[in-house]
Amino acid sequence: MSGSGIFVSDSFFVYFITASHVMAQQIDTLTRLTTDFWYLTTYPDNSINDTPAISTFNALKAISDSYLEFHPTQDIAVAIVGRIAPDSSANGGWVINYPFFSTNRKTVLQDWSYYQMRSYNTANIGADVFVFGYPSSIGMKEIPQFDYDRPLLRKGTIAGRYDTRKSIIIDCPVYHGNSGGPVFIIEEQGFDKMVYLVGIATEYIPVVEEYKSSSGLFPLNLVSNSGYGVVVSMDYAAELIRNLRNRHQRESFVK
Repeated sequence: MSGSGIFVSDSFFVYFITASHVMAQQIDTLTRLTTDFWYLTTYPDNSINDTPAISTFNALKAISDSYLEFHPTQDIAVAIVGRIAPDSSANGGWVINYPFFSTNRKTVLQDWSYYQMRSYNTANIGADVFVFGYPSSIGMKEIPQFDYDRPLLRKGTIAGRYDTRKSIIIDCPVYHGNSGGPVFIIEEQGFDKMVYLVGIATEYIPVVEEYKSSSGLFPLNLVSNSGYGVVVSMDYAAELIRNLRNRHQRESFVK
């Protein structure tokens, strides 16, 4: 199973946010992890030649210790992967202590600020958005046309909002591997353009065409990508983050 995700930090923890179906499957009333260990490939921003950070996340331990939480009604999951603590040796900077996390990078991994997230109500129709992710299902891997180990960027617009589920509809196709990838909205503030995290991509909206044989006995449904994608708003990520923060804020990690 492959997918995408994003690191987000507040004043207390670093979180990993992705789509629930990337990390687990719902079987009857049980949530089963797709794998016990996740191997994450991340790059610094604006990186072209930099070596990626290869990180290992112990999802089994995280869920058993209540550091990984799935939303009960939305396709989104959040895990604590580290605590932020003051580092006096770094002149008041911050370091990250990863309890369920190991990485080959000596420096702190790149993350997005919790305070630069936007709610569903700010997702204005017509606004520009950017989708990041690892669309592993496109192209021909035997004759590769791009680097599957690096994320691709796609630009679209907010086409609509589905108030019943607080999901955002984007005029931008998403594919297998994009699931859990961050979606950023561009807001114009005076002469400046600001970028905010507005949601994560979870699925595409299909086009279903029905074909029948001349006898009409053998119907066939063909499913294709409509070019519209579904985005779970960050309202639900913020809800999970608050739950995890309240549960673990007074604890200290033991390595």
